[in-house]
Amino acid sequence: MTAAQMDSRTRPASTIDIGAPAPWELRGNAYVSMLRFPQQLLDEASFVPGSLCGQRRPSPFGYLMFADYSESPVGPYRELLFVPGAFKFGDGRRHWSVSRIFVSTPESAINGERNWGLPKQLADFRLEHDGNGGLSVEVSKNGHAFAQLAFAPRRLSLPFHSSMLPTNLRTLGQRMDDIDFVCMPELSGRMRAARLLRAQADAAVFPDIGRGRVIATAALQNFRMQFPSSLLFAAISREADALHLAG
Repeated sequence: MTAAQMDSRTRPASTIDIGAPAPWELRGNAYVSMLRFPQQLLDEASFVPGSLCGQRRPSPFGYLMFADYSESPVGPYRELLFVPGAFKFGDGRRHWSVSRIFVSTPESAINGERNWGLPKQLADFRLEHDGNGGLSVEVSKNGHAFAQLAFAPRRLSLPFHSSMLPTNLRTLGQRMDDIDFVCMPELSGRMRAARLLRAQADAAVFPDIGRGRVIATAALQNFRMQFPSSLLFAAISREADALHLAG
């Protein structure tokens, strides 16, 4: 492997630009993995907000994504996130929801929360590229490396557009401060099969991805993503939802 490259994309808080409202257009590369987990991990150990606990559609699958954005309205940044499943939101529908997400710049963190209700936290990212296209990622916070990943792409690539997926598989919902944010990102680029060679995480900081069994991994290359403005809804409490179902 080549020498490790330390992420240098974090700037001091005094230089944070908070004026980056949606919509956003982003470009970059990413890996996405689908894993099978124990139900207990997805329901109780995935950092799901309390008001969404018990609202997850029954499923054994969770999703891991690492992205390296080369362009965005707030500059380049890196991102690690986890999706434990789909939850019911204030529009009465179930949507995929990110329960844990770390990014490398404060600009991304502040605007992600403001625009889409994403619970972004800051972290440092260390990347290593090998000579065969493989990638190793280490994510740390306050000097503690809490996640280690390794990916390897396969050869064949095909064009991809998110419109190839059903609407319910490409809508994102987030809950923050009793407000539900719902949006439908669009993504296009090249996709190829890949392998997730290593997945470890400190369960006190990030879901314990080492307990998952990999079902599939894809490499998204030179993609373009459009993140629109969110539709906002009042959050539905579990108690109100239960009364509605009872009635």
